[in-house]
Amino acid sequence: MNLLKKIAPLLCLLLATMLTPFAYADTNGSEIQITNQPDNLVLQLGTQWAGLEF
Repeated sequence: MNLLKKIAPLLCLLLATMLTPFAYADTNGSEIQITNQPDNLVLQLGTQWAGLEF
């Protein structure tokens, strides 16, 4: 039991260093991009909505 208490922190450190590279997954550019400028939104509602203000 005493040996386990001495080895446990080292095992945790070893496991953490082995799993760290998976946290830096590479992206391929197809992800959603966040911009600071809004895009134009065009709605086509039909003639029954003509002249109404929102």
